[in-house]
Amino acid sequence: MTSYKQEQLSLCIRYVKDLEVNERFICFMDVSSGRGASHLASTILTAIEKYNIHKIPLVAQSYDGANVMSGSVSGVQQKIREHYPEAVYIHCLAHKLNLVVCNTCSSIKEVRNFFNTLEAIYVHFSQPGINNELTNLLSEMKIKPLSITRLCETRWACRFKNCDAVLNNFGAIISILVREVDEGLNRDVPQAIGLLNMMKTPTFVFHLFIFHEVLKIINILSKQLQQKNTNLSNATNTINGVIKTFEEMRNIDHFSGIWDKISNFASKNDISLDIPKKSKRQRTEPYHLRDFDVTVATGAEQQLPIQCTETVDKQIQNYWRNHFYNPIVDTILSHLKLRFSEESQELAQATESFISLDFTNSLYFINHYKDLFSINMECLKSEMTVARNCAIQLSNKFGLKELKQVISKTVYPNLFKLLQVALVLPISSASCERSFSAMRRIKSWTRTTMGQERLSDLSIIHIESDLVIDKDIILNKFAENKRTLPLHF
Repeated sequence: MTSYKQEQLSLCIRYVKDLEVNERFICFMDVSSGRGASHLASTILTAIEKYNIHKIPLVAQSYDGANVMSGSVSGVQQKIREHYPEAVYIHCLAHKLNLVVCNTCSSIKEVRNFFNTLEAIYVHFSQPGINNELTNLLSEMKIKPLSITRLCETRWACRFKNCDAVLNNFGAIISILVREVDEGLNRDVPQAIGLLNMMKTPTFVFHLFIFHEVLKIINILSKQLQQKNTNLSNATNTINGVIKTFEEMRNIDHFSGIWDKISNFASKNDISLDIPKKSKRQRTEPYHLRDFDVTVATGAEQQLPIQCTETVDKQIQNYWRNHFYNPIVDTILSHLKLRFSEESQELAQATESFISLDFTNSLYFINHYKDLFSINMECLKSEMTVARNCAIQLSNKFGLKELKQVISKTVYPNLFKLLQVALVLPISSASCERSFSAMRRIKSWTRTTMGQERLSDLSIIHIESDLVIDKDIILNKFAENKRTLPLHF
């Protein structure tokens, strides 16, 4: 990350103590002199050795999907594996989820227009005077104000927060825009007219409700992936749960529940949900394809047959479901299954099986680390069988919590070692992203000359504030320093 003419790299470590997962910030590293894979890998290895953690087994590494970091031939992860062969690379799952949202928002024209309108609302209401009017109106209406933020691809939850803010403050926003247009006292009236027309369209209202519902589900997974104590097994379960949820959303009954909310909202705000009029000129299928059965969409506008027995309301509902709702859900599902495919999640699934003490289905995970930790396969199999039976006797349900109560380092040495590895495998680089947010607060424009060591030290104090610091040690250390100033007469 660039900070005041310097390119900074954040180093965080993840470790297990008494089967409890911890993530800690180590330092910032200045990589302004080179941002190639060789230089970045050399900087990381130097920092690992500097902080005396180079002798501790390095079992995994996690970065975003940038080629310089994730390259399998000459990327940073491959150069790190030349020194630590078992340090498997795990693509940050939080970044992968963000790519799902970004790709969905960019692949459908109507969705792009919707989020462009949200961005325009932010720009318009970021002006102090208009924002103050909105805040005062919400206070009068006794509605909790929700701030509208700038849409940014690196802010994982910004789209959901904006949809939630606009949906809950819709009436107040419309009132402010109408007042601004009626008064016509400033130069921003054309923007207000444009926003008012866009927000009163049925397409905007429909997408507002759909994406509020969709992003609410994705936000659950996003929060899960950003937790420090989350392991790869829990993350995999949540990912599968989210995919299953979207598959269930594809049915008519689920859409009917959302449609009732949209209809009530549109009726309350005097917005018509009628089928938009079609353009005079419609795109037709190419002549040379008329005698063929095509498997992909052509340039022709699709016209769904309308049953004469359907009521007008049912026809309208089916139109919005087939033309807008289903494409959005299908696009998200396809991107989720692509980014979190079974092939890419092979290690995660094997880790989940190991935590469930399934020896056969966890062999991929076991074989990868057995040499590093000198695991006896026969003993491990016996330990997993006994531990599972003990955990089941302890409680009717079997999970990680019950497993922790059963195993110990002395009785189950092989199982204990690999369980530590299973828990310590990273799922995201969210801690590094949080450290960059902290760096902006520490290295402000009034502290641009701050040295690298001082920046890292202050960042540790700020980021790892939950650690108990003995004040007496600090005061004694300060008292030992000579602070006598020479006096000149």
